[in-house]
Amino acid sequence: MKKLLAIVVLGLLFNTTANAKENYFKCINVDGKERSYILTIDLHKKIMKRASVEYKIIRVDETEIYGEIKKPNRRLLIVFDRFTAELTFFATAPKQKGENTKILDKAIYKCDKIERVL
Repeated sequence: MKKLLAIVVLGLLFNTTANAKENYFKCINVDGKERSYILTIDLHKKIMKRASVEYKIIRVDETEIYGEIKKPNRRLLIVFDRFTAELTFFATAPKQKGENTKILDKAIYKCDKIERVL
């Protein structure tokens, strides 16, 4: 019985550390208007880094991961599609009373998974 318990505990320990690693993607703007950059997703720490700018992960579901930065005059949102590896960036203005959210900027990126060499 002790051996079985030890196996279960070790299995859970290794399972959580396997999911804790960061994932890296090289993202290229679909329009070709911006330079490529590295996107880092760490589900354990609940952060995404887009071009070294840190976004807090606010939602993870079966198909998408959402990250955001809230500022007083705007909100930055990135949405990563887990199946197509497409990243959509939105910059929005805060809602004024009786208005819909105003989109200031939108960009779409195609990302490819990469491995860290070192």
